[in-house]
Amino acid sequence: MSNESIRTAIWNEMVDADRLARYYGALAGRKANVEWWMAILTTLFALISFALASQGVGGWVILSTGLTVLTSAVPLVFRLSGTVLTATYTQKALADITVEWKGLWRRQHELPAEAAEEEWRTLARRTNEITAPRSSDKVDERLRDTTEKEAYDYWRTAADSSHPVAPAT
Repeated sequence: MSNESIRTAIWNEMVDADRLARYYGALAGRKANVEWWMAILTTLFALISFALASQGVGGWVILSTGLTVLTSAVPLVFRLSGTVLTATYTQKALADITVEWKGLWRRQHELPAEAAEEEWRTLARRTNEITAPRSSDKVDERLRDTTEKEAYDYWRTAADSSHPVAPAT
């Protein structure tokens, strides 16, 4: 690869790692919020169920039993805690590797082309290892578009004079 090709590849991977870190961080936050509201609502339904059962009148007992079953099944069906945990882990790992991409970006002009390309391949492989387990997850396209725009806006405008500018595309 030419120096300019390596430079462009490093830039693209660095921006992509940041974009993915933003997405998984936002996803974890959104799912944690949904999980919190589910806990509140299931608790509320359980209290209503208990109140109806304490009335002990025929139809109320059946309704109370139905609410109890529904209340206990909702967290099992949605299993958001696992999603929150994996999204948080993925976000953290991607944020860590983004730091490494930034380091490579800052020093790539000091490296021989072969060494820069080798580091690029190593970091790209590690980035893929982080995201591979999530590749079959359903993507929240709206959230993806929002975080993608945030990342691209950041990398377009937030780079200060200590960061070399993006390669020409």
